[in-house]
Amino acid sequence: MDGSGDDPPLLSLHLDHQFDAEPTTIVQDTVLTKSEFCMNPYRVVWIALETLFFLLISVLTVASKRDFIKVFLFFLLLPIGCQIGTDIFIEVKASLDRFPSTDVNWYYFYGDYNNIHIRFLPNEGLRIYEDIIVHYTSYIIFRGLPIISLVSFIFTDWLFWTLLFSSIPLLIYSYRSILRPEHTPYLAFWPPFLHIQVVPLLFAGSDMLLLYLQSHNGVLIAISALIKLTALIIASLLLLLVIFCPCLLCHRLALRTKSSGFVYIRSARSRLIWISLFILFNHTFSIPYIVWSGLSTWKDLSVLFSIDDGFSDWIATNAFVLHISILPFRPLTLLISSLLLLPNIRHSFAQFVCC
Repeated sequence: MDGSGDDPPLLSLHLDHQFDAEPTTIVQDTVLTKSEFCMNPYRVVWIALETLFFLLISVLTVASKRDFIKVFLFFLLLPIGCQIGTDIFIEVKASLDRFPSTDVNWYYFYGDYNNIHIRFLPNEGLRIYEDIIVHYTSYIIFRGLPIISLVSFIFTDWLFWTLLFSSIPLLIYSYRSILRPEHTPYLAFWPPFLHIQVVPLLFAGSDMLLLYLQSHNGVLIAISALIKLTALIIASLLLLLVIFCPCLLCHRLALRTKSSGFVYIRSARSRLIWISLFILFNHTFSIPYIVWSGLSTWKDLSVLFSIDDGFSDWIATNAFVLHISILPFRPLTLLISSLLLLPNIRHSFAQFVCC
């Protein structure tokens, strides 16, 4: 202040500084922190249940006989095991380093991401994941050590894509067991599942690419569009296969099929019902991402035809946030549904309990 009269008021300086800053999302959880670490008992119990079911399903999978469900579960357990290991490490790290924590929140996290174009929501996926995971776990370590959030997000995203793509060969083998029972026992179950794992890894890698480049150039937009269209196509194909399931159940089985020594041939029809229920249940949690993909694609097309549709933007944004919110809960729901709905695991568990 030199007394010249040209200096702007202090209030003006403060407001100008605020408006010049980049917009940020203020999360109440990160403001009202406790002075010291406080373990979240609900999270500890959740991780303990995940670990227990993971070990149980792993043992039952290894002990089960040759079966395409066994191969399907093997590739599904890989990202689940990585995610559980990461959760255990985070719990130990937060406890040893005494990271501060927030109060446990029980209300749904909506966030404030409506200012982001729905096409570029995947670019902010990690930030949204951090906001959600801090909200539900109360652990600030996810912000203090961003690499932890990244690793956790990678494994949950990998699990999402692995389940989506591996469900196709699972249903196809179930169909072949009914339509071509004489050939199915001589098929190699591992190669189709092994080859298709390349696609989930590529898609998870593409998601990470979108996270870190944060660019709006044509190549990244094309990659994002390809991911959305592929998800829509795979989801539509799965839905058609499940809808066609009742028609296949009317297929008449030969007498030698009913007395086959292979359980996936002898009980093919009942197994198809249980597998369809497993797929329907678990892919119900994939609906938010499919909704976002469809509306985001519609948004891209509406620009070409000069259609203004703001309501779909709100639905797409909330659908994407719901998709990210579901990711941390997928491992336990998958493990429990595998135990209850997949025939060979349920049969092995029944034998284990009876013994």
